[in-house]
Amino acid sequence: MNSFIIKAVAETIEYINQNDYWVVYILILVINAIGCLISWFLSKRKLHSEIKKLEVEITDKQSQLLEKMHKYRDKHVENSKLIELSIRDVLECLRKKDSDLLRQAWLELNSFFFNDLLASFNGYLEMVEILFEKDRKRKKYFIEDQIFRLFKTIELYLAVVNKETILSRINHDKISISKETITPMMRFVRDNTGLWQLRKRITLKKYLKKFGC
Repeated sequence: MNSFIIKAVAETIEYINQNDYWVVYILILVINAIGCLISWFLSKRKLHSEIKKLEVEITDKQSQLLEKMHKYRDKHVENSKLIELSIRDVLECLRKKDSDLLRQAWLELNSFFFNDLLASFNGYLEMVEILFEKDRKRKKYFIEDQIFRLFKTIELYLAVVNKETILSRINHDKISISKETITPMMRFVRDNTGLWQLRKRITLKKYLKKFGC
């Protein structure tokens, strides 16, 4: 359509030059300016519409990610409570002096720790990194409220599963945690604490030492 208008205007201008119709020429310029203005308005309106559509898509995606994060968080909270019960169960079996029940409870605790507790937390952590990428304040709070709380649970877990009286009763070697197992948490703490935030870095170092990492 634009090419047709340009061609028509060019032919009209040539005709005006030949016949000296300058008033008509000025009128065409005015009409052309109005046409450009209308075209600019329509383009701006289309751009505004596309921006609104993009904003809606981004909002929908954010909502989906937030919902996913809440699911991981709720699952991790549930698993945190369940592992406390599993730890109590192991200690109760130790008190009863039943080696078979103790071995079964001990194995179940280890399985739950690696396959459920850590898995749910890693999913939760991944969503936090995506949603709060630029929110350093929330990420610092997450370190204190979630990561270090998990580390306390890991410390308790290791203290129980590696209890000498338990290992001797079930005839099993000590359980250790590899550095790779907690790498996502370590990286998150280090990436979101400056060199001046020594307290968090010292706390991380102490836990890693306790874990043998």
